[in-house]
Amino acid sequence: MITVHRPDPTAPMSRWAISPVLPSPETLLCAIRGQVDEVGSPIIDGARQLGSLYRELIADPLAGVPIRAQIGAVVGGIDSWVHGQLPPPHPGAVRVMDSVGGAISRLAEASEAAIWALQHYPPADLRVHQVWEHLAEMREGYAEFTEKVLAGAFELPKSWPGIESMEQDLTE
Repeated sequence: MITVHRPDPTAPMSRWAISPVLPSPETLLCAIRGQVDEVGSPIIDGARQLGSLYRELIADPLAGVPIRAQIGAVVGGIDSWVHGQLPPPHPGAVRVMDSVGGAISRLAEASEAAIWALQHYPPADLRVHQVWEHLAEMREGYAEFTEKVLAGAFELPKSWPGIESMEQDLTE
């Protein structure tokens, strides 16, 4: 059981869980921000790690390559775990370009960018509006994506850690 520090404790718990495998967008955003108690869910743990890594990347953009390699590893870990937890896709399922871990990574990146923008730009700055609008789109996209994944309507790609996984070979 995942203990969530809900912003609205009166909200029904069904709003906070899509399935035993995939957390709701609200739960995921809380995990990304470190507001979910530690219980060992690979997706919640991965989301928490991704939030931390994106905070590091925003704080030190020059540390991008090693941090992006770590992000790729976390995404791969989420995808490896979730692969065995999901129902198989239906015949004729649409092949999609993103994995569950990839979608969570993009949501984490948008969340951390939105928080940073709110802390560093004046509230009326257009960039604040743009980044928060992007976060809202990512949140809705995650909800729709997971709904279709759970219904078997999508065939997910295998996870790949990204070009950073080949960095040593590229510099030789």
